[in-house]
Amino acid sequence: MLSAALLMLAVLSAWGPRVAGRPVWPAVFALALVAAVAEGVLASWALAAVLALAAAGVLYTQLAQRGLARALGVVVALLALALALHVVPGAANPLLAGLQRLSPQSLLFRPWLSVDKGFAGLVLLLCFVPLARSAADWRRVGATLLRVGVPLVVLIVAASLAAGYVAPDPKWPAFALPFLAGNLLFTCVAEEAFFRGLIQRGLATTIGVAPALAIASLLFGLAHLAGGPLYAAIAAFAGLGYGWAYQRSARIEAAILCHFALNAVHFLGFSYPALSPH
Repeated sequence: MLSAALLMLAVLSAWGPRVAGRPVWPAVFALALVAAVAEGVLASWALAAVLALAAAGVLYTQLAQRGLARALGVVVALLALALALHVVPGAANPLLAGLQRLSPQSLLFRPWLSVDKGFAGLVLLLCFVPLARSAADWRRVGATLLRVGVPLVVLIVAASLAAGYVAPDPKWPAFALPFLAGNLLFTCVAEEAFFRGLIQRGLATTIGVAPALAIASLLFGLAHLAGGPLYAAIAAFAGLGYGWAYQRSARIEAAILCHFALNAVHFLGFSYPALSPH
């Protein structure tokens, strides 16, 4: 669990102050990587993929707008996607508890921390997305969370209840705090950095804001198809809200926090991960 805790700190330090004019996150990232190897969380191909991702990310940021940067950007995106989708062998992400049913009517669920996805998300964040730095930036994030995030959570929850996907089920499992921290700093950061920061932001400059928002949301829904067509449709609809939060505020933090707010309300207040069909 040390590697997960250090990686959470590395993600947070991306927004942190500099020490002697240098960012803190590279040192914490390196410590998290060493801990992940020592704990057996990353081995073989997964370790190689994270190292290659970090190297490609550093080169990409150093080259800025030079010709090779575009090719390195593609490498970063593909490696990050492979790690985030857990298709690279050699990752043994830490479990928070065994297989369980959080309530009698819910599907079985195994809580774990996606450390490989966390490494991918941090590199994506640092390569492709400008981060909030000033008080004015954070005020914009807060305003967007209130104006977009709160109505979005209410709307998605209402739609999910009406569709029979979830039912009210308030709870606080013993693993709630680390699970929610991992959801915010690994899952939400990685997914928003990829779908909003990379895809939507990149497409908006070439095909326009509305098509970029639609395509990113559709791809976001398709990425959740493993949970079934209804889950994918709900995710695509939620993706529209996250994308609008990003577009309205021009801050990835607004999309991340809207995403996390919905996930947290779902986890703490309703059937998780979903109602059982039986």
